[in-house]
Amino acid sequence: MLIATEGVCAYAVQGKRYDAGNKADYVQAIVDFALERDDLRDEILEYLRMTWANA
Repeated sequence: MLIATEGVCAYAVQGKRYDAGNKADYVQAIVDFALERDDLRDEILEYLRMTWANA
């Protein structure tokens, strides 16, 4: 194991973690962050509602 021969650094992440190398996680991150913004939330929610209704 690496830890037996070298030092290892780690960080405990609080909150949600996204893998931007994964296409689905990347999109989820953008949507989640947009929903946290007061200037985007209503517009994004409406878009998601319309998209879901037409799916």
